[in-house]
Amino acid sequence: MKRVVRLCFIILISLITSGCYDRYPQEKLGIVVGMGYDLENDGIMAMYKDTSETFTFRGQQQIQHEVVTGPGKSIYSTRDNLQSKFSRKWIIGSELMYLVGKERADYGINDLIDSMMRDVDRRRVALVAICRQPAEQLFQLQPKGYSTMAEDIYGTLKFAWQESFFSKDVSTSDVLQMYHQEGREIVLPYLDIDKDRPKIAGLALFDADKMITTVDLGEAKLINLLRNSKTNGHLSVNFPGKNNYYEGYFKTKRKVKVSKEGDKLKYSIYITLRGDLKVNTIINKVITKKEVKEMEKSFVKSIKKDLEEEAKKIQQEYGVDWLDLTKYAVAKYGRLSTYSSDEMFKNAQIDVNVNVKIDSIGGKAE
Repeated sequence: MKRVVRLCFIILISLITSGCYDRYPQEKLGIVVGMGYDLENDGIMAMYKDTSETFTFRGQQQIQHEVVTGPGKSIYSTRDNLQSKFSRKWIIGSELMYLVGKERADYGINDLIDSMMRDVDRRRVALVAICRQPAEQLFQLQPKGYSTMAEDIYGTLKFAWQESFFSKDVSTSDVLQMYHQEGREIVLPYLDIDKDRPKIAGLALFDADKMITTVDLGEAKLINLLRNSKTNGHLSVNFPGKNNYYEGYFKTKRKVKVSKEGDKLKYSIYITLRGDLKVNTIINKVITKKEVKEMEKSFVKSIKKDLEEEAKKIQQEYGVDWLDLTKYAVAKYGRLSTYSSDEMFKNAQIDVNVNVKIDSIGGKAE
């Protein structure tokens, strides 16, 4: 009986200790929370320059972020370089952010997209954004209220949908869908540095895997309205005179219908804006229900005009479907049709229909 007990004890100890084989204490681990992708051009040839941000445990419940940069001829040769400078074991799969510098985005991100699809270690829900400065520069900023810059930038993007009608769909999975699905183009948030902190400066617009141009927040708001649904933002209608305007906070709902007129496509975009009046400097008395209707008409007239001009600009200047319309033609007429081409989008008729409903005026309406 004693031999049996001893044998069971030995087996139990073996099982417990074997679970720690090839494991490291947390002080020797570096958890990757952000990856940056840049281009380094010496005038002769372009070299990739990637950046990793990790958080490490320093004991006494202290966490520190560390940024390491390394060059290479490909994504994973840069990773070899990064690991050679890092004194801890890398833990991949917890990334919050993938940042791409402007030069790298101009050069092309086909290899990055391919690695997102093939590398099982990459986090599918990590957010992706383009930045005006090198990604390395953003990661080297000091985080404001967070342990790492990746958390800081992640928070900025995570709640962007609450203003300017930005989409929530900017993860690696969303980028793969925008790139591989027929009739779609990549549209991502564009970041800048303002007083040593990251801010959303607009949108980065792609043709296939290359960034073609960027737009500021004002134009980004219009593209977002034409492209996205179930987002939020402020809109105003200005009148002649000092400080005369209406402003409301709205949630959007967007639908698209596609049809053919001869050999051309016709897209009808239906945008419903529903929300509350936040500012009114025009009517200085109790607002009647009739005046609320007039306000709604003012919003419709102003917004519809701006959106139609923006759609026409995108068609005429670029001919690339950043409005996410072509996928509807592909769905209706088939992938083997010619309706998914940029030329068909450029020559299509785009009608914008806007409906505004003000639920609350912040006071009593007569």
